[in-house]
Amino acid sequence: MEITTSRKLTAKELLLFIIPAAIGAFLYLCPFSYGGSSGMVMGVILTNTAKACAGWSQQVATILMCATALATLFCMLTKPKFVMDRPRLKKILVPGWVETITRLVGSALAVIVIFQLFTEVLYSGDTGGTMLDLVANIMIWFVVASFFVPFLLDFGLMEFIGTLCRGVARPLLKIPGRSMIDVITSFLGDQNLGIMVTNDQYVHGYYTAREAVIISTCFSATGIAYWYIISTILSVDLYFTPIVVTMFATALLSTTIMARIPPITLFPNEYYKGQKENLVGDKPEGMSTFQFAVRLAVRKANSFQGPKSMVDRSVDFCSSVVFSVLPVVMIIGTLGLVVATYTPVFEWLGLPFRYFMELLQIPYAAEAAPAAVAGFADVMIPSLMAAEIASDRTRFIVCVLSLTQIIYMSEVGPILMMSEIPVKLRHLVILFIEKTLIALPIITLFAVLFGIPV
Repeated sequence: MEITTSRKLTAKELLLFIIPAAIGAFLYLCPFSYGGSSGMVMGVILTNTAKACAGWSQQVATILMCATALATLFCMLTKPKFVMDRPRLKKILVPGWVETITRLVGSALAVIVIFQLFTEVLYSGDTGGTMLDLVANIMIWFVVASFFVPFLLDFGLMEFIGTLCRGVARPLLKIPGRSMIDVITSFLGDQNLGIMVTNDQYVHGYYTAREAVIISTCFSATGIAYWYIISTILSVDLYFTPIVVTMFATALLSTTIMARIPPITLFPNEYYKGQKENLVGDKPEGMSTFQFAVRLAVRKANSFQGPKSMVDRSVDFCSSVVFSVLPVVMIIGTLGLVVATYTPVFEWLGLPFRYFMELLQIPYAAEAAPAAVAGFADVMIPSLMAAEIASDRTRFIVCVLSLTQIIYMSEVGPILMMSEIPVKLRHLVILFIEKTLIALPIITLFAVLFGIPV
């Protein structure tokens, strides 16, 4: 559908955008009271589903990881024609040797926990036992959430919100206005998808190297399903609306600062391999931003190809987590908890952050500081380390901080370093520290403004 001012939109076209987008906004963004507690509609669905499946979910997650690991090993060694001729199966079962080994190690750890093999250091409730329970819940949460994600991503809601936000992009964030759609997709959608989209846009001349670094390291968050998971682990899910607002504010304000200081300013403001800027998606003359947002959203909604495409989208979203992410979370999470439980490493590394948190008057700063550092390993570890802290405000701060630190070496870091975006490990370390130091005062301020109890 061409974006012009001359053509009127039909009621059918508008409703195909409005109804599914409203469903997505209701499920993911609207507060809801149930059984004496408050949360998001999707949060209530996910929590109750996980509770209903608690008796068998760990065993199913272990069987699934083991079956996937063995099938992946077989396909990597034999390259069967049945798999190689089917792109979706090939993507899942022939992922490369690094991911194959990851799947084998992750499934082996799950087996160790289920049968309590070798050493208690690996299978205790403080380490592997906690992670397997979490992996099982992630499996259920993502399987359920995946069937509702298209309402959020595929019917124009992203395009509508992203276009309305374009005015802040260039002056505040140092990125092109049209990139706000990518930013919103990266922030609310799957982080792997966000980085892949950003890398594709960089390679094809839509972003400079500096712009691609800003988007991928400042906005490629874990996705909204993870927000529910972490807020639930930290028992702050009743503050979910303030969490979402604080996350967006922190992302915008911290990026406004980070885009103007090293190391981001040291990346060349040049296009990939000397390309010229690829200009697309500019607003036609005589059309307001709101009209353009509506028309882009309607165009997206009307590209919907029926229930089958919706199922395919859900399966793709779910399979990337179930087959690839679960083993990584199991490995990094278990090792991180082993380090956190049996060594003082995170306490040593967190000491400077402790003093900074005390300066900000964050309650239980000594207990929260190690969690701030642990986010570099994996997004889940801070919430597990801080779950028993008595202060709602501190758990709220840890929740938002862990979700906005972005650079997790269990997933985002390796994917970024394997992409064409020119970031190295040293950049990621500096950006993580920088983001943490800038974000903490912002999050603390919003926690006070929202009246989160101490």
